[in-house]
Amino acid sequence: KAFTPGLDAAYDLRKPSAGSSELVRELVAFCNLDADTSVLDGPSVNTDDWRELVAEVASCLQPQD
Repeated sequence: KAFTPGLDAAYDLRKPSAGSSELVRELVAFCNLDADTSVLDGPSVNTDDWRELVAEVASCLQPQD
């Protein structure tokens, strides 16, 4: 499988937002990770929880040319 973003796509995962949280959920599912995405359900996301989730997602992605 390949995650292929659009040519005009921009993704900012430095901090949680509604859009970035949804993308992280999609990537967790895409990568078939056993990550706890329930930390994204509240009104605010703990910074450490966010970084851990993003790092876990990043660990399964490999850039392709």
